[in-house]
Amino acid sequence: MFEVLQGQLNIKQKAELDTHIEECKHCCDRFEFEKLFKEKLSEINKEQKAPKNLSKKVEKLLSEF
Repeated sequence: MFEVLQGQLNIKQKAELDTHIEECKHCCDRFEFEKLFKEKLSEINKEQKAPKNLSKKVEKLLSEF
């Protein structure tokens, strides 16, 4: 789901994922969590810049989540 939040899916993949998220409560909850988490990280990052290596580690962990 991290890929969709990063805009890394093509139109067909995004449509398929959107349909699945609408139908699957587990994935919907996870998607909403990841979306809110990413928004919070962006807010924090605007206030304080994290070291580049830390940002990369967090992105990697999120993509594996």
